[in-house]
Amino acid sequence: MGISYSLIQTAPYGICSDSKSRDIGPYKHLCAVEAKTIDLNRSTNALFLIQKLKFLLGKLASVDLDGLSHQQKLAFWINTYNSCMMNAILEHGIPVFPETVVELMQKATIVVGGHLLNAITIEHFILRLPFHLKFICPKAAKSDEVKACNMFRLEWSEPLVTFALACGSWSSPAVRVYTAARVRRIGNSKERLPAGSSGDVENE
Repeated sequence: MGISYSLIQTAPYGICSDSKSRDIGPYKHLCAVEAKTIDLNRSTNALFLIQKLKFLLGKLASVDLDGLSHQQKLAFWINTYNSCMMNAILEHGIPVFPETVVELMQKATIVVGGHLLNAITIEHFILRLPFHLKFICPKAAKSDEVKACNMFRLEWSEPLVTFALACGSWSSPAVRVYTAARVRRIGNSKERLPAGSSGDVENE
């Protein structure tokens, strides 16, 4: 596919100075893909996977979330956010600066249930923001973001989503597919991220 990669066997965030192999838990099974190895001008780069991703994203356009539990909705929106960001990375490249991460989040759009959303809206107005925002800040109730919040709101916000959302930055967690049962273990990733740098990680 024109992409070179290497297995991660040392601290994934490069905090440790030595280059010796160490046990970093689940992160030792991941591959590091450098931005410079991806040629966006080559149509052969993961073409099949890109087409499959677009097909799956297209199915979200008519999805109906009614009847889902809080845990199911939480898993759905985490997976949707990560898929949305991965699609944007394939189209625009891997962000290399904090400013470009924000720009990419604005470009990372997706249609869910007939409504166009971007990654910023999903993260900050659906996953993080309390559903009762309209009562706290009524002047903002007419914005598109707040409309999305009121339409797709969760029963309560989940502060630990930080450890499940991958925006393409160097410190993002590994992308995982979440289920209603697995979102209950998001807190495990909180321990895995800093521990991965020191090599002190237990396998799941």
